[in-house]
Amino acid sequence: MTAATEPDFTVNPATPESLQAGHSVTFTTQVAPVNGFSGPVTLSSPGVDGVSLTFSPATTAPLSGGAQTVTATVTAAANAASQTEFVPIVAVGE
Repeated sequence: MTAATEPDFTVNPATPESLQAGHSVTFTTQVAPVNGFSGPVTLSSPGVDGVSLTFSPATTAPLSGGAQTVTATVTAAANAASQTEFVPIVAVGE
């Protein structure tokens, strides 16, 4: 018996190496359909203490035309502590 494959998508960020307090870094994130997924995908992030992550556009066009590139900007507040953090990305497909 073969398991059914559900339509899905992948999010592959090209994350920056480092970020200093009080600065921003912009990078790209690839959103790609898997197994015929064709809807739009909305990206967001709850951030972490002193660090925010925003996306442009926040919602992709439908992925029926293939993978799309989204610009992401991560910003550290001037008073952000020096630390190693992973900033979560939330991706919701429609």
